[in-house]
Amino acid sequence: IDEFDNRVKHVMKCSNLSEKKAIRIVSNEDKRRDSLYSKLGKKDYDNASLYHLVLNVGRFTTETALKQVLTLVNQ
Repeated sequence: IDEFDNRVKHVMKCSNLSEKKAIRIVSNEDKRRDSLYSKLGKKDYDNASLYHLVLNVGRFTTETALKQVLTLVNQ
């Protein structure tokens, strides 16, 4: 998870896109996810209790998140 603006910046950086295109991609992904979870009967996909692990990548780097996941998997 992360704030909308941070996700837009991430898409811009990783995909070398303009801000306008990145906003459209993130917005469309949010709509797609809402639609999918609605079809699956999940009303609040942002509810952390629905998942085994939730990482807020706005608080640390992707590399740190990966290390945390690998640590958990290897335990």
